[in-house]
Amino acid sequence: MAAPTAALLGLLLAAAALLGLPLHSGVLRGALSGRSVPMEPNSAVALVLLTGTLLLIVRAGPTEAGRRTVGSAAVAAAVIGSLCAPESALGLVLAAAALPAICSHRPRVVLLGQALGVAVAMLGQARLYSFAYSVRELGPIGNGTGMAVSTALALILIGVAVFLVRPDEGLAALLTNAGTTGLFGRWTFGATLTLIPLLGRLQLAGEDARWFGVRQGITLMVLGRVSALLVVSFGMLSLARRAETARAEALRKIGEYAQLQAFMDHTPAVVFSRDLDGRYLAANSRFEHLVGAAPGQVVGALVEDLLTPEAAVAARRADHAVRTGRGSVQQEEVVQQEDGPHHYLTTLFPLTDGAGRPYAVCGVSLDVTDRVLARREADRLQRRFRDLLESGPDATVISDGDGIIVMVNAQTEKLFDHRREDLVGRPLSLLLPERAEPSGPLTPSELEPSGAEPDLRARHRDGREFPVEISVSPLETEDGLLVSAAIRDITGRRQAEAERRALYEQQRRIALTLQHSLMGTPPQLPQLPTASRYLASAQDAGVGGDWFDLIPLDGGRFGILIGDVMGRGVDAAAVMGQLRAAAHALAQTGLSPARLMTALDAFVAELPDQLVTCCYLVLDPGAGELTLCSAGHLPALLTVPGQPPQALAAPISVPLGVGGFQHRQAVHRLPPGSTLALYTDGLVETPDTDIDLRIQLLADTLESALAEEPSDGDGARVLDRAADCLLRALIPDPEAHNDDVTLLLVRLPQVPSPADPMARTW
Repeated sequence: MAAPTAALLGLLLAAAALLGLPLHSGVLRGALSGRSVPMEPNSAVALVLLTGTLLLIVRAGPTEAGRRTVGSAAVAAAVIGSLCAPESALGLVLAAAALPAICSHRPRVVLLGQALGVAVAMLGQARLYSFAYSVRELGPIGNGTGMAVSTALALILIGVAVFLVRPDEGLAALLTNAGTTGLFGRWTFGATLTLIPLLGRLQLAGEDARWFGVRQGITLMVLGRVSALLVVSFGMLSLARRAETARAEALRKIGEYAQLQAFMDHTPAVVFSRDLDGRYLAANSRFEHLVGAAPGQVVGALVEDLLTPEAAVAARRADHAVRTGRGSVQQEEVVQQEDGPHHYLTTLFPLTDGAGRPYAVCGVSLDVTDRVLARREADRLQRRFRDLLESGPDATVISDGDGIIVMVNAQTEKLFDHRREDLVGRPLSLLLPERAEPSGPLTPSELEPSGAEPDLRARHRDGREFPVEISVSPLETEDGLLVSAAIRDITGRRQAEAERRALYEQQRRIALTLQHSLMGTPPQLPQLPTASRYLASAQDAGVGGDWFDLIPLDGGRFGILIGDVMGRGVDAAAVMGQLRAAAHALAQTGLSPARLMTALDAFVAELPDQLVTCCYLVLDPGAGELTLCSAGHLPALLTVPGQPPQALAAPISVPLGVGGFQHRQAVHRLPPGSTLALYTDGLVETPDTDIDLRIQLLADTLESALAEEPSDGDGARVLDRAADCLLRALIPDPEAHNDDVTLLLVRLPQVPSPADPMARTW
């Protein structure tokens, strides 16, 4: 503010002089007494140009357009000022030369402009000294041709403005900086500009009053200046000492702060502190990462600048509670992060001064997401455990390692006709009687899993015993071993189970024998690597209507057939056997896929209420050509080396047995080394999943399985491992699967063939 203020005061002096011309006012023009002359009109105009330009520089800065304007104004001021009296002309020309220099982007030129500003101020000050000391030798005083006092004041103000217009550069930076050099400089300049002129004025006053002569005056002047310099020197030494002490203390605190910051940055918790206005005083790197702020952007920011509006309000409320409660406050908050919500446990406590007054709030936040999730999971599991325990169909008895009952469910009360409170704390032998052999009471450690103890019996409240099935599960807990026993009454089931088991085993042996005899064993083709899997349904005695066949044909060709008779059981297996035999015989006659499918369609149409999906392919490895016809069967997948599996396009058709529809075939060009995957619906159909998604899972798994194997490896071994991978991915629980599954993988030999697959249909 010093530069624009000085320029504005100079402008006011020049404007007053111009106003005094028409008013014939000597006071406005700076003629303060008979010993001073008024400001010349040329000087006033030049001063207006100079001070106005300085205000422009302060407002707009040293821009390129501003430099051109400043240059023009400086030239005009120099020309006008050169027409004034010599003293005024010199000061105005120097001031005009200083303006372009102070606007330069080069530091040395700026330094020159500041030096010219000092010279201009010194010229004006010399005129003031001559006026104050009534010394005629410094310039004419009473003849009307010297520099006006107002002109001298304006030059001093212009010099100060030029010197301070760029305070952070050059000579001005030595005075304006906040460090020790700036402090010393300001003291030195203040003493120089006040004490020495005052001593000089006192010397002249003494001489005029004839208190002493010239020589005594000089002696006193020297003594006064020495004394003043000594006072200033001791004052500066005192300031320097205070500055050194303050600097040492600041360095010590900086070191302590750096150590504290390093400690906080290596702390796994989030650490921060903020003042009573909610402005952050310190924070570690984890806090910066949490709020998404760059290093250095947290300190000085308000909570509203870094937190969401809701979190900022909560932080303000928590800080108020800490300040008014004079104690620590704990709160749990949820923060949304990139990987989801995180739970933080924050402890806030006040930081107090020597008088015990809080001046800041410090916070330490720990990420307790894992702890919260674990607690929630434990509560959820406990509720689920109790719900399962109560809703279970069997009587469940939980006992400790000594065989003492600690918990039962409602089914236990119904089964044994005991109240729950009458059972808890009683021995398990109350419900399970002693064994026949002299091994003592039946304890939890002696219990076997379900089915291993066929003669286990339980005791009702009325004393009667009944056969039971018991499943035992040991549970290791913090309180010791617990044993959970699920008890089921099998009185009415034991006999029926034995009869059913016998009938089932007999039927299963017959069915499996029939299945293998009807399905047959496809021939091994060394020149055509294959892998096949058949998984029987867990229902219907393990038989069904799935089949596949590999048929060698003339000309080095191969027939590949896969089909699925709708339905399960012995009937479906019988139809499958007939179709397999008929299809095998027809294929060996050389029928095309479309004609073979038409013949099979007529065959199935004669069977009552039968529908069959089927796909027949004729593979010519030498020509790299595949001909296929599908009767409502799921699409075959083709995997070309280096490409993901794709479904082979086939004309849309209906299952065999519908009749009245023409079956068509398609021909595809296949690259060598390609892999074909054929399958039945049991592999991809589930009640609660979209079949397209299951086929895509089959394709993705096939791609991954083939990608893990070397392209030049043993084809049959590669396909065999791939088939196992497919079954594991799509049938994770074979024991619970309720449909037949047939899978066939075929790899084309490595023979030359066209690179781009194409298809035609007729």
